[in-house]
Amino acid sequence: MKVIAVLTAEYVCTVALILLVPAIAWLVQPHGWVYQRDTRMIMRELESALVHYELEHEDRCPTSLDALFEERILARPPRDQWGRRFWFRCPSRHQDYGADVVSAGPDGRFETADDLTSWE
Repeated sequence: MKVIAVLTAEYVCTVALILLVPAIAWLVQPHGWVYQRDTRMIMRELESALVHYELEHEDRCPTSLDALFEERILARPPRDQWGRRFWFRCPSRHQDYGADVVSAGPDGRFETADDLTSWE
């Protein structure tokens, strides 16, 4: 009887580990929706930084988003959560104010279905 109980306990522990390890791995890895959410937060920060830049530069748009970092409007060079540069246009063609900001999204190519835009 003791042998069966020990085998059953070992079996239960083994099965639990087999199920638990992939679950933990899934929980700690970044998911696409997290990258998208965080990229949208960065895009909102960029929109505000562009308005700030325009106010300080007689309504002129910067030549690049890196200028926002160089002038210490942003704490670091702007990149999306995939580590890529944003595309931007001033003035906005989609809003009454500010600029349009676009991330190429997970595939890294602009003008594809997974792009993230500041106006949507």
